[in-house]
Amino acid sequence: MEGYIKRVVMKLEKVNYNVYNTPLKVINNSTPKVKPHQSFTGTATPKEVTKELKGLMPFGVRVVSKLAEGMGEVQNICINALGTGLVAPIFIKYNPLSKADEDTRTYSAWRQPISAVLAVVTQAGMVAPFNSVISNMAYTGEYPEEYNMSNLKDEKYIRKLLKKSDPSLTADQLKIRVQEELKRQHTNLRDDVINKNKILLKTPKGSVPLSEKAFNGTISDTIQELIKSDTAKLKSTELKEERRLARSLFYSEQSEKIIPTLEGIGKDLEGIKTLKEAEKYFKNKIKELKHEKAPKEMIRMLNEMKGRIQIIATPPKVDGKPQLDPQEVVLQEIKDKNNKMLERVKEYTGMTDKTEIEQKVAASVADRKSALTKSLEALEELKTKISSGEKLTVSQIQKFLEEKAGGISFKDSALHCDFTEEFLTKYKNNIENNLKGHKQFTGLVISLAVLPITCCLLNWVYPRFMDAVFPNLSNKKHDNESKQLIDKAPKQVGGVA
Repeated sequence: MEGYIKRVVMKLEKVNYNVYNTPLKVINNSTPKVKPHQSFTGTATPKEVTKELKGLMPFGVRVVSKLAEGMGEVQNICINALGTGLVAPIFIKYNPLSKADEDTRTYSAWRQPISAVLAVVTQAGMVAPFNSVISNMAYTGEYPEEYNMSNLKDEKYIRKLLKKSDPSLTADQLKIRVQEELKRQHTNLRDDVINKNKILLKTPKGSVPLSEKAFNGTISDTIQELIKSDTAKLKSTELKEERRLARSLFYSEQSEKIIPTLEGIGKDLEGIKTLKEAEKYFKNKIKELKHEKAPKEMIRMLNEMKGRIQIIATPPKVDGKPQLDPQEVVLQEIKDKNNKMLERVKEYTGMTDKTEIEQKVAASVADRKSALTKSLEALEELKTKISSGEKLTVSQIQKFLEEKAGGISFKDSALHCDFTEEFLTKYKNNIENNLKGHKQFTGLVISLAVLPITCCLLNWVYPRFMDAVFPNLSNKKHDNESKQLIDKAPKQVGGVA
């Protein structure tokens, strides 16, 4: 459950345009399912910043980018085959530099899609089974620890195991069991880290702990990621100050128009139950405000709320019921955002002195700087302790961060994170990246090994395919080849060659 809350909230924060840098609320107090310690402010790593930027790209670019993110050797083969089969023939057919006639160029162009199909059948057909074998070995613990996924089984693999152990399970029962197993797996992993400061791996020889070197290395990696995150946030503070000042001045100047609009939106949101309804509502509301020639800053405010609707999440289920509806989380965040804006507008209502507003904003930004600076100092202290040989458990690090966070109200820093979850996320990412690299290397070797077979098949299949499907082109090609041989043959002079 904690992992799910973390993922949802981190996604919310990645589209969080809250210029006031206030703590993100996961859900209101009327929802007792989420305990206080489950709230997670998240930390934006460079990887997450990259993903956020991708959200600004055109749809087509995002699709290609998404393909690239999960790119393995099989996908590489398929993408290359797609290019070979669809793009290359066009350049061959309409090559202005070629001296060959049109039929010859057409005949040659058809070689590319045939080559692409054979590449997918032979190379991808061999790589895919190997990838499946590698995944199974990783999940059963037959690989070394850097590839061992025995405690990180995914939903697909768990479903396969459950279907095999109990074929009588219905589809609904299977979904419930899968979610229960995922939750149990994460709980066990978390408990081992907190209580034993270990990660236990399953191997053919039994359960063994992750080596001390790998465990401590993951702790160091996690701390370094948190340092990068807080450093990036600290550097962005100056830009945030400019945005906050502009927004605060707008609040003070246009409060009479803004307050009724936000109050109306707040009432409307109470009747909205789904994200689709919310998206339609904001789309129409923005169109209405544009028609009324509302200030651009007001449109930006609505777009900030609308931006949260892009969240897509799948909640874990227990007894067939979702533990937390992602729509509730997102809709509540939109309401909180609207309420916070309303509070800020009222706070700045009547403030006409620009200097006073600037001072108020500067004080708030200074608060943020101070909190992030203290967070970085604490992380650097941790880093020094570990690099000097001091052995700290994950629980001790969590306690250390909590002590340093005392008295700091600003929540968007590493001091307020769940270090155990950060550690487990880093551990999982490291193993997945290792395994992905292993699959890609193995796939490359297999592709190169199969390449001669692919070429032989192409040389055998292609002329026969053309003779059967395009006999006219095929005959002209043979005629052209015969003509070329005759033209190259030595000429007889006086009956003597």
